[in-house]
Amino acid sequence: PRWSHQSCYLAFNLSDWATLAGDLEMIEACRNSIVEFRQKQDLYHRSRDIDCVLDIRMIWHDLMLGNIESANATIERLQWDQFQSMESRTLSIWYHAAQTILSRDDVTLHRAKFNHYVSLTGYKGFGKRIQRLIDNLQL
Repeated sequence: PRWSHQSCYLAFNLSDWATLAGDLEMIEACRNSIVEFRQKQDLYHRSRDIDCVLDIRMIWHDLMLGNIESANATIERLQWDQFQSMESRTLSIWYHAAQTILSRDDVTLHRAKFNHYVSLTGYKGFGKRIQRLIDNLQL
């Protein structure tokens, strides 16, 4: 994937599918591409929202690759309360699923929010796939 443009939805979808499929080689490639993209990103025209979207993907990449410390650090600095996107429901599924895995507090709340956003979107199959990831990665 090439993260050459801030609205590169194909790269985002590829990252999501690699995570859902558990393809560690593709996950590593997506992770490296995000790192490279951020190193070349124009800091003056940087979007806080795109940073949040990339952070969510990095959290999941780190979870899948076993980099729990890095996933924890990223989720701690993530400014989710300031995030605005037309895809906030789908991204909320990813966010609250990660919080369910990583949180020491409010796991029940994050699980409820995860279920709420799955219900809102109607993405039951998507929710089941992520639930399998939660079950496999539960710390």
